[in-house]
Amino acid sequence: MCCEGTEALGLPAEVIEALSRYRRLLDQREWDWGDDQVEYFRWERFSQLGPVLEAFAATGDWPSAVRSVIDHDVPAGVVVVRVDAGGGLRAEVGPARTTIPGRTVPAESLRVACARGIEFERAELDVRPAAGETRTVECDPRRLFDPAADGWYGGDLHVHMNYSGDLICTPGDAARMQLGEGLHLANLVAANCLTSLVYDRDMLERFAGADLPWSTDDMVARMGVEYRNDLFGHVHALGPSEPPARYYTGHERSDHPRDWPPNKVACEELRGLGATVGYCFSHLGTASNPPGWGRVYARLGDQALSVPAFKDAIRAGRTVVTNGPWLVLEVNGQGPGAVLDLAVGGRLDLRACVRGPGAERLTLVGPGWRHGGGRCGIRAAAGDDVAGRTDLDPGRGPRRRSPRHARPVGAGPHLAGVRRCRRPACRPCGRRPMVPGAPRHARAVRGPARPLRSGDPRRRPR
Repeated sequence: MCCEGTEALGLPAEVIEALSRYRRLLDQREWDWGDDQVEYFRWERFSQLGPVLEAFAATGDWPSAVRSVIDHDVPAGVVVVRVDAGGGLRAEVGPARTTIPGRTVPAESLRVACARGIEFERAELDVRPAAGETRTVECDPRRLFDPAADGWYGGDLHVHMNYSGDLICTPGDAARMQLGEGLHLANLVAANCLTSLVYDRDMLERFAGADLPWSTDDMVARMGVEYRNDLFGHVHALGPSEPPARYYTGHERSDHPRDWPPNKVACEELRGLGATVGYCFSHLGTASNPPGWGRVYARLGDQALSVPAFKDAIRAGRTVVTNGPWLVLEVNGQGPGAVLDLAVGGRLDLRACVRGPGAERLTLVGPGWRHGGGRCGIRAAAGDDVAGRTDLDPGRGPRRRSPRHARPVGAGPHLAGVRRCRRPACRPCGRRPMVPGAPRHARAVRGPARPLRSGDPRRRPR
C-alpha cells in the first residue's frame, strides 16, 4: 500500500518509496510538485489551452490569444472577471463542465466518446443517467486496419509517467494507458525538467534492461531515458542495459548548469549501453504529448515483438512515424529500410495506399516522374491503391550524384503525401495538432526514422 492508496502496488520497495515521496510533494506544492516553477504546468490545467496556443501561434501575443478564446462565449468551467473603465469588476461564469474529477455530472443527456489510437474507429454513445445513478458505459471500438498483421508494430518512444502536474501516476496507470491506446511498445523515460530532480529514476534503476512487469507477448514496456539539453536538443533512448551517468546539461537550476559536454558524449554513452537514440525535439518549445499520440511503427517481419527486435528495425530504417492515417509505400516491392541498387535507366515501380481517418486524397509525386512528360503526380481517393512507374534519370534531382547509386526506400522527397482533413480537430479521432503553429494542411512523407550516428552532419540540431 502507498500513501493512503487503496491498491496493492506489487512494486519494489524503492519504487514505492519514490511514489510516496512524489505524493508528499504533491500535497505540499500542488500542481508544481516537482518544484521546477514552470508556469506552463499551471496553464496545462486550463481547459482551453489548445485553442489559446493556436491563437498565440498566429499572433505572437499571449494576452490577445487568451482574450480571443474567452472574450465572447465564456467556456465551460471558466470564470472571466472584467474590469471596466471606472475600475468596476464584473464576473461572467461559463456553464458547468460536464466532467470534473471527483465530482458528479449533471443528470442530463451525455455523449461519451471512446478512442483507441489510429487503428480503431472512434466510438460515441449517448447516455442519460438518472439523478443519483452511476452508469457504466462500455464500448468496443471497431478495428479499421491491422498493421501488425503485416509485421508492423506501433510504439511510443517518449512517454513520461510522472512530470509534475496534478497527478501522480503509478506503473499500473501507465499499463492501463498503454493497453487503452493499443500500443505494442511503450518506452517510459526517466528525465528531469529544469532542476536536478530526475522523475522516475528509481523505476529505471530497478528495471533497466528488463521488460516491465505487465509486458506480454502482445504488449511490451521498458524504462528508458530522455537526455535533455535545451540548446542542443532532447534525446530519447530505448533499451539501455543500465542507467546512464548523466541525464541533462545546461539547466541553470541543476547541478549541471553548463551546456557541456555536448550531446555527442551522452549519445555515445547511451549507445554503449545498447540503446537506440533519437532526437525528441530541439529548440522548438514543444512538449510531450499523451501516450500514443505520436507513434513510430517498426517492421519486425517474422520476429516476435520484443525490444531487441524493435531496436533492430529502427537501426535498419524499417520505420514509419505517424499519428494517423496509415500509409503503405513500396518501391519495386520493397518497403522502408530496403536498399535498391539500380543503374541509370532502371525502373521503379511504386505502390502506395492510405488507410484510416484524417486523409482525403493520396498523391504520388517525385523528380523525374514520367507521365506524359515533365514533373507530375498521380492522385486517388483515400483507401484506393495508387501505383505508378518511373525511370532513374541522373539529370534530375538527387540522382546527379552518381550514375549508379543505392538509396533507401522512402528517402526521396515528396515521394508520397497525404492531404489531411481541413478541420482543426479530426472528428474520427478527436485529436488536434499539439504543436503551436502546425499547419492544418499537412503532407506526411513516409521515410525511415534513422538512429543518430556520430559525426553525421544531417543530425545536428537546427
